[in-house]
Amino acid sequence: MALRSIFAMTIAFTLFCSSIGMHFPIITNVLATTTTNDSNTGIMDLQRIESLLQIIKCNTSLRSKVDLSGCDLSFANFTDANLRGASLVNANLNLALLPRVDLSFANLSDARLSGANLDYANLFAAELRSAYLFQASLVNANLNQAHLINASLRAAYLRGADLSSATLSFADLSNAILPSARFDGANLSNANLMHVNLQDADLSCPHGGTRADFGCVDLSNANIYGGFLPSAKLSGANLSNANLAFANLHSADLTNAILLNANLSNADLSNARLAGADINGANFANATKTGCIGCPQ
Repeated sequence: MALRSIFAMTIAFTLFCSSIGMHFPIITNVLATTTTNDSNTGIMDLQRIESLLQIIKCNTSLRSKVDLSGCDLSFANFTDANLRGASLVNANLNLALLPRVDLSFANLSDARLSGANLDYANLFAAELRSAYLFQASLVNANLNQAHLINASLRAAYLRGADLSSATLSFADLSNAILPSARFDGANLSNANLMHVNLQDADLSCPHGGTRADFGCVDLSNANIYGGFLPSAKLSGANLSNANLAFANLHSADLTNAILLNANLSNADLSNARLAGADINGANFANATKTGCIGCPQ
């Protein structure tokens, strides 16, 4: 396509964004991600422009409650955009830039967010059922009360993320990096956390409660094989039937936790605290228990 046509498409997109009230900095960010300079021809990358023009094709804007379902928005730059309550069902947001975006109450079911940047994004009460977030970055993201049932967060980076009261049952968090993340009141039953990094993460009952209290973390039947959980806070957590074989629980706090029939074989429990924990039927075979408080002898 001639340079004149590409230029016309870019102007049309800019005018459209202005007509729907999109702020100029956001227009600039969007266009910046869709254009590259070819050192030989100086022609912009048409494929990326057409990808962003999906917004026009889908008759949408970057306002709250907008419908972007099924749109191809890969590589798009929506930094600081307001997408509160938006519908992004089955949208392609692979490698999209979404830092500090407001996606609270948004519907991202079945959305593809592989490699996307969601650092500091607000995903409060967002629907992410079966969403694909492989290697996505969610540093300090707010996922409080988010629904991530059957979602894939494999190898995702969630340092300092807030997953309080989030629903992650049957989610895949294998090889995910979640140091210092918060999980109070979260449901991780039947989740896959193989080789997860939960160093210093808070999975304890809120406000110092006990396992009988509402809001304690549910990790029942979770697969945490080989997980990295040194100094993790798991007091009062429900780990019944969980697989913690070969997990690193050095100095972890499992006070009052439910470990009924849990598999802790070959786990590192050195200096861990299990006082008051329910360990009936738990398997501690070949576990390292040096300095452990409450571990069976």
